[in-house]
Amino acid sequence: MTKKQKSWIVIFALLVAVAGAELFCRFYLGLGDPPISIPDAEIDYIFAPNQDCSRFGNTVIYNNLSMRCELDLDIADKPSRVFVVGDSVINGGVLTDQSDLATTLLQKKRDPIGKDWQVCNVSAGSWGPGNYAAFFRRHRNHVRTNDVLIVEVNSHDLWEDDPLLTAGRNVGRDIALPDRKPCCALWDGFHRYFLPRLRKWCGKAQVNTKVDIPKWQTDAGNESAKYNLTMLDEVFSLPCRRKALLIYRSRIETQKEIESVGERAFREWAEDKGLPIIKPVLNVESDYRDKIHPSVSGQRKIADAIEAWL
Repeated sequence: MTKKQKSWIVIFALLVAVAGAELFCRFYLGLGDPPISIPDAEIDYIFAPNQDCSRFGNTVIYNNLSMRCELDLDIADKPSRVFVVGDSVINGGVLTDQSDLATTLLQKKRDPIGKDWQVCNVSAGSWGPGNYAAFFRRHRNHVRTNDVLIVEVNSHDLWEDDPLLTAGRNVGRDIALPDRKPCCALWDGFHRYFLPRLRKWCGKAQVNTKVDIPKWQTDAGNESAKYNLTMLDEVFSLPCRRKALLIYRSRIETQKEIESVGERAFREWAEDKGLPIIKPVLNVESDYRDKIHPSVSGQRKIADAIEAWL
């Protein structure tokens, strides 16, 4: 065998290895197809509308108004709507399949085909009251008097930042907010997951390309608390016939059975407004997939709590 032939064999073997790795990453690990975010000067960031992605084997769908639900919304639609609003707890992220979301389960319970009821998942990771308020300022004409509004909050939402501070500038900078599909699943896995862990293992700080913003102090009496409660006032001014605040506890709050500063502030705010409070009980370890996010069983318990209130 000549040297040239050996070179071609090596090149062919490398191509086969790369192709095999790409297929492994895409079809076994489920990489290469993350949901895309788009910057927004008022909301900060939203998911691009009309997406149907596959990530880690989970289906992730966003409708025409960037809500994580399968049914598109149109102002002429007749069904009543249940708007379930929140952050990554309600959104579920890419680790939760569309069929396992509390909102999807609630849709199946009430009206599987959406003839009379549509359950709308209005959420994104790290959203807070300022993001919800900005979203509904834009889409207020989709909310009617026969609709239902449920807003999920957890203790740290009391200190969420004003979305105008970043105004979408982190989309495409933050690896959790990609603004385009990766060139291949291999690059997706390397850039999004392997490289950050390698840097951490080597003792190097994560490269920060995000826009820095001033952080609120964690004091229930400070400006952040006033801002976020004011934004909740705005959201709950929507003309829905039924409204409720869903207070969600993290795993440690559940384990220690404590009412945190943030939870107490939200509870007292809701009681002062005369709003009903929904409190899902995620009472076993398996109801959480990490420190705060609900697992499949946790999503089911959220759906059950909302259904019981409805």
